[in-house]
Amino acid sequence: MQDPDFSPIRKIIRSIVKFSRADMQKRLADARIGITPLQYSVLKKVKREPVTINTIAKQFGFKPPSLVPVADALEERGLIERKPDANDRRKTLLVIKKKGSDLLEKIPHSGKKHTLDVAFEKLSPKKQKDLLNILEELLNNFPEQ
Repeated sequence: MQDPDFSPIRKIIRSIVKFSRADMQKRLADARIGITPLQYSVLKKVKREPVTINTIAKQFGFKPPSLVPVADALEERGLIERKPDANDRRKTLLVIKKKGSDLLEKIPHSGKKHTLDVAFEKLSPKKQKDLLNILEELLNNFPEQ
């Protein structure tokens, strides 16, 4: 029995990631706030709730040490701070500072939709739901890192 050829799926996923990344880089460049898309994503996550680097790494699909320089850069700019977790002193939480929240507000929400949103909206509601279910299943099939 021959192994299935997943290369077309990989190619499409890479293209989607490439388009999405380019759109985010343009938005950040237009806002002239001087942060990378990964720093932006971490900052948005931290704005929602204080969180550990390990938690962010797991959700983003990275190894925790690769996010330490990102957190360091955000902390050096005064956008976040590290605080001990009150419930578990072994953990350190990343917490957004006012300067970080203010910076996120500088990114214009000019009616221009994210390219992924535009593409998703062209799918029927049923196809959107089916795609979501397939992607969630695919994500859940990844081995633990």
